Amino acid sequence: MRKLLALAVVLALPASASAAKLPYRTAHKRAVSAGAAHARQMRATGWEISPGFRFASHKLVFAWYGQLADGRGCAAQLVVRYASTRSKKVIAYFRKEECS
Repeated sequence: MRKLLALAVVLALPASASAAKLPYRTAHKRAVSAGAAHARQMRATGWEISPGFRFASHKLVFAWYGQLADGRGCAAQLVVRYASTRSKKVIAYFRKEECS
């Protein structure tokens, strides 16, 4: 009886997003849209992202490169992950941006 009750409790609990693996295709799609928006904001003449690598099951990091109109080049890390452990919302943000 206890085993049956324990099994019912485990099956009734919702699965969290932290246990779910962020699909590469979804992360890449979000990275492309975030990269294009960042390029428009910086007024870049050209940009590209490299294939991403997985830090954790819920986080991927892409390298973003952009060429500005004045000849400078910019590089940044583009992180794509779930918004929280209980959310399926995918967010993207830039870090370690350098322009030279």
